Amino acid sequence: NESSKHDVDPIYFIVTGFGPFQGVKDNPTSIIAALLVDYLEQHTDWATPEMVDTRIIETSAEAAREETDSLLRDLKEKERKAVLLHLGVDCNRDRFYLEQCAYNEANFRIPDEKGFQPSDTSVSEGCASILRTPLDLEAVRGAVSDKEMVQISTDPGRFVCNYTYFCSLQKFQENDRVFPLFLHVPSFSKVCQEKQLKTIACIMAAIRHERRSK
Repeated sequence: NESSKHDVDPIYFIVTGFGPFQGVKDNPTSIIAALLVDYLEQHTDWATPEMVDTRIIETSAEAAREETDSLLRDLKEKERKAVLLHLGVDCNRDRFYLEQCAYNEANFRIPDEKGFQPSDTSVSEGCASILRTPLDLEAVRGAVSDKEMVQISTDPGRFVCNYTYFCSLQKFQENDRVFPLFLHVPSFSKVCQEKQLKTIACIMAAIRHERRSK
């Protein structure tokens, strides 16, 4: 039974989207984050407003650090089993990409929303060069019905998406109850809003299935 009502140890989701950045005035991930809880309530038998929280992050390294620090405090206090699903847009892609890893590299091709543009520097000094999600992405993708639309990637770029993902993985690498994942989504011009919501709901259900099988 996939219903959250019967879960002894339920899995919560915190879904983050980004605001605008240079070249992307209307970021689809902030729109998805705003609509997602209502969509899940209407179209799934497990999601309730208590099970899914959504947040919008400014597209900047500073905001990424602050938000992951805030998540660390919140989740430590609540001791919940949680998936941190970070959404970012990649306008060059026409599918959804589950990002396997993040890199300890900050090499922004354009300034972030605070005007910060690091070049060939680390996200976190003294940390590993690569951090990987604890989720089994092959199993997640295998549980999604439209496997052509959902792919696995090892290149999240080196902009704020990668920066946020690395911060998230680093903060929670010693926590066996919090599972960060970055999902790159296409623009609405390539995949419409309704299909994006449906696909993300399917991915979230697949993540639940993967975690419950552990």
